[in-house]
Amino acid sequence: MSSSINLKLGARKPSDAGKPDASAIEMERRIIWIRWLAILVSLGALPFLASSLNRQSLVTLLALIGLGAIYNLTLLVVLLPHKPQWLTAGYISAIGDVLLVTGGVAVTGGLESPFFLAYFVVTVTTAVRFGGLAAIVAVLTIALSYTAVVYYGNTVQGTALTPNDLTNLAMRTGFVALTGIFVGFVGDRARRAERALQEELERAHASLSEVTVELNRDLEFEQTCQLTADKGRSLLNADAFLMQVQMPPLIGQDESMPPASMLYVDWTPELKEHHAGVDLTTARLALTPAVGEQVIAVSDPNLLLPNEHKPLPAGMWFRIPVFHGARAIADMIVGFMGREQPLRQTEMELMLTFAERAGIAMRNAHALDQAQKLSVTDSVTGLPNHRYFHTRFDEEMEKTKDTGGSITVMMIDLDRFKVYNDSFGHAAGDVALKAAARTISSTMRREDTVTRYGGEEFVAILPGVDIQTAPIRAQEICDTLSKVFMYNPKTIFAPLTASVGWATYPVDARNRDELLNRADLAMYMAKKRGRNCICGACELESVAALDSVLSEVVAQLASADTVGPGMVATLEKRLGQIANSSHLEELAEGMLSPNSEATLEALNALAASIDAKDPYTSGHSQSVAKLAEDLGDMLQLSGAHKNQLRLAAILHDVGKIGVVDKVLLKEGKLDEDEKLIMRMHPILGARILQPIKAFRQILNVVLHHHEWYDGSGYPDGLAGQNIPLHARIVSVCDAYHAMTSTRPYRQRRTPEFALAQLEAGKGTQFDPIIVDYFIQMMRKRQAENPDALEADVHDEHPSTPDAAAAAS
Repeated sequence: MSSSINLKLGARKPSDAGKPDASAIEMERRIIWIRWLAILVSLGALPFLASSLNRQSLVTLLALIGLGAIYNLTLLVVLLPHKPQWLTAGYISAIGDVLLVTGGVAVTGGLESPFFLAYFVVTVTTAVRFGGLAAIVAVLTIALSYTAVVYYGNTVQGTALTPNDLTNLAMRTGFVALTGIFVGFVGDRARRAERALQEELERAHASLSEVTVELNRDLEFEQTCQLTADKGRSLLNADAFLMQVQMPPLIGQDESMPPASMLYVDWTPELKEHHAGVDLTTARLALTPAVGEQVIAVSDPNLLLPNEHKPLPAGMWFRIPVFHGARAIADMIVGFMGREQPLRQTEMELMLTFAERAGIAMRNAHALDQAQKLSVTDSVTGLPNHRYFHTRFDEEMEKTKDTGGSITVMMIDLDRFKVYNDSFGHAAGDVALKAAARTISSTMRREDTVTRYGGEEFVAILPGVDIQTAPIRAQEICDTLSKVFMYNPKTIFAPLTASVGWATYPVDARNRDELLNRADLAMYMAKKRGRNCICGACELESVAALDSVLSEVVAQLASADTVGPGMVATLEKRLGQIANSSHLEELAEGMLSPNSEATLEALNALAASIDAKDPYTSGHSQSVAKLAEDLGDMLQLSGAHKNQLRLAAILHDVGKIGVVDKVLLKEGKLDEDEKLIMRMHPILGARILQPIKAFRQILNVVLHHHEWYDGSGYPDGLAGQNIPLHARIVSVCDAYHAMTSTRPYRQRRTPEFALAQLEAGKGTQFDPIIVDYFIQMMRKRQAENPDALEADVHDEHPSTPDAAAAAS
């Protein structure tokens, strides 16, 4: 909307109190220049008057012109720049002008002077400039001064005033008085009306400023629209204010679709009662598109309802368009009931100015909505993102708890999406994600929320869906997705399928975290069953089910292309979900014990997958475990301790899943920064195992297997017997196998050299007793089979020069 409309309110600041108005000063300046013009005209007329005036009159006239010049010069040079308020004091100015004119009358014939007409000019200008009271003062001064001049002139001439002279004197002064009083009266009325309008405009300006501040309070778009309707009616003193808004599209919305139309209303209680049966959420105004930025009178406006047109009450109705940039986004309809007089210009300007400011506020609110939408919107699919999910999930959980109802969470994971991405490229993958997002959204109700949770995983919040309805909704998602075939760059039609797991509160979980975890575990169970399958949390109530979940988790991690810190967080989270599923605490704890076949199988697979990342360490974990188990026999450990030792040896390098490939697979020696990264792997391994109670007994082995006996190892610098026994055993076995195996940064060493290095490291790097038992064990093997030591050597690549390097 054009910004040229401006309410000229002229409101003075407090600091301007006592100062004359600038427009009044400008008027006085012009009057001074008019006097100069009169003085010049008088001087120009002197040659023509000289023949008809005697010497005395001519001198008097010159004196009068000189007096006028001095008077005017005083006003211009002294009062105007230094005391301008004196110029706007009506009485002073009026008396000065009257005396000046009286001098002219005196020298131009007194009673018969044609200069008498100047009294009318002074009276009228005084009345217009200063009001009725100043005009009365001017009239009284004229009566006294004119009468005095006439009597003085007759006295000088020695003649008496005749009755005709007195009548003439009375009529002249009477006409001047009537003119002054009339003009003063009219002027005062006009001035009062102007003051009333000024005060009205000032009040309107103050109200408009307050409303503008309220409209720009960082509100959402819909809140701003409703506030516009509420404040608009009171600001314009109207009986009804209706605003129909064409909602601009937000990020992620289809801009090709016509904008949604919303109606916002505020009206008097009588009108509200009259329309009590009207559903305003479905009502619209029957209007033609807005043309131009103007206030338009509307006759007989109608509310357009789904099945009828409902006329608005009779009255004066006006339409004002609201613009968003160059596009009209709303129409304000303002109604006045019982009003007969047309809108004043100031009222029209107020309406247009309010519409302009409302448009700005709505534009700002829309921009704020866009920014907020962008912060919680996934850039690929246009769905709400992970951040929005948690906010919305918390809100819906609180509502469900308050109402005592049900709520279901569904985890939706696209099947084999990694294969699809690898086969057809990430651009095709993004297209598939968008198609999946649209398809899943099409199965949702208005109150449901579906978000992109991450990668190829979506999550849906379904308020009010109970445990009987949940599988129906899950199957609907799977069935709908399976009907979508993606056309990709390789001209292969691929169906979209997903695995869906769900959990329902309060049946499957007691709180929001547990509900989400169990839905996630159910999704893994569904994936284990194959493509396009569903599973509810209620189906996790068995060891076999948790076995399936665990193996699926490990299988997915083991199939990942790269390792890194994100893998640690994922594994930590998934194992924690299984271990801490509160409905299954005892079941989970038993299943995740070190003696569990499922646990050993899954974690063996995980350890193997870590070894497989690095071709130089293939089979390392299992070989170290075998050495440690045999050494445990030499040390006569109990069966339980040997089981713990074997599991700890299998998992001693599990933290390497969190080391980035460029460090883990580097050919050549590591620099200092890379060594620091590599030395984090014991800490990362302990983090992964921490969530599972049954594994906490081996945490210290995984954490401390790189400690040195003299206290110079890492990560905690433990020394001597403070290093856990099993960690000291794994340290020796790990170093021996590392020295006799391939590494990217050195030649392998022979078994004899490795044993010599262990001997040399007694008391510094290794526990002397453990080394003695280990060497004794290896010699025993050699005595039983002379080729036994060589059989333990891994000959793919060369070895370290010493045990310290091997164990780093």
